Amino acid sequence: MDYQAVKKVLEETLSLMGVSFTDIEITTENDVVRFNILTSEPGLLIGSRGDVVNALDQLVRRMASKSKNEKVNFSVDVNGYRASQIDVIKNKAKILAERARSFQAEVEMEPSSSYERMIVHSLFSKDETIETESRGVGPSRHIVLKPKQKTEL
Repeated sequence: MDYQAVKKVLEETLSLMGVSFTDIEITTENDVVRFNILTSEPGLLIGSRGDVVNALDQLVRRMASKSKNEKVNFSVDVNGYRASQIDVIKNKAKILAERARSFQAEVEMEPSSSYERMIVHSLFSKDETIETESRGVGPSRHIVLKPKQKTEL
């Protein structure tokens, strides 16, 4: 995938939105390319609880995938907002997982978006002591962290 072309699409989209920005940094972490928009107006691009940056991410993703008909593996961020939110989610999940291990009981997380749930599921995908399960519907969908039951042979 031509990430410079994606950057150009992102720059054009921001210009059409009338949002000023100083740069768009391109970094790679765990095979995911991140386009971090540096701006003095982050509130305009982040929105309430990240709604605007999430929508911008989806828009640019669709634009990039339509032009090349290939799977895209990148995310759009604003001043590192999404990266810091991911760290917060992971830290909360680790604390709650420790609680589940200590008490040998299910622990429920607060309702979250599908992206946030995917982060938590991925975090514990190879963990031998905790399993994750999504429960609920719509805006109340959340993750339950459960200690894995030891199987006897």
